[in-house]
Amino acid sequence: MNHDPYKPHRLDFFAILIINQGKVCHYLDFTTYVLCQGDCLVISPGQVHAFDPQSTYKGHLLLFTEAFLLKYVAQSACVKIAQLYKCPLSLSFFSLPESSKLVTTISQVLMDTEKFAQTDIIGAHLSIYLLKLVQLNQTQALVYRYGSNYELFNRFNQQVTQYFHQSRNAKDYALELAVSYKHLNEICKQFTQKTAKAFIDDVVVLEAQRQLSSTTNSIKEIAFACGFDEPTNFLKYFKKHTGKTPANFRAKYP
Repeated sequence: MNHDPYKPHRLDFFAILIINQGKVCHYLDFTTYVLCQGDCLVISPGQVHAFDPQSTYKGHLLLFTEAFLLKYVAQSACVKIAQLYKCPLSLSFFSLPESSKLVTTISQVLMDTEKFAQTDIIGAHLSIYLLKLVQLNQTQALVYRYGSNYELFNRFNQQVTQYFHQSRNAKDYALELAVSYKHLNEICKQFTQKTAKAFIDDVVVLEAQRQLSSTTNSIKEIAFACGFDEPTNFLKYFKKHTGKTPANFRAKYP
């Protein structure tokens, strides 16, 4: 481990924090979650998180990669599980008392002398657990209630996540999605109570905050990574949306 786990750091894999005993405050993307026995926190690749050195608790941190999911989890299940990690409306915090059973089961499989299909069995248990989290996730109700509108919003979110550094213009995304700018705004408001432009700004600001808190990249480098040709424009943009300069924000995370 080449970082301090008690300071904000960014993941490039999937993680689930499961609490068995005690109580812990866990920091995830600038929100503090309070977890107790039976609770779990889903952490997505790209998110910034940090452990609390003051909390007294026992638990497990399950780590797995996208490659593992694609190889050992059925494709139909992967599509549903993706809702946990790739949708901004997805919950991060869940109360699921049987969470600790997953860890016990996986431990037993790993200790079993029979190694045939061992990884497949672990993948199957993980798949069942993640699908249970999907059942608890509010996005299931959104898909059922809003149908194609939700699918369009999800495509918009994926486009913004992938291309925000190339464009912050909502009209560009409307054109790419083959819908009118007005319709895209209506769909975005339906799910986030924000305009498409405001949603894009939130994605850009969150990415800037993640980089400022978890990397040593210069503010100029971060500005370029977020799609700004001039660092001064990035400074104005960041302050407009957060009330702080990038330097002041970073000072909170030495």
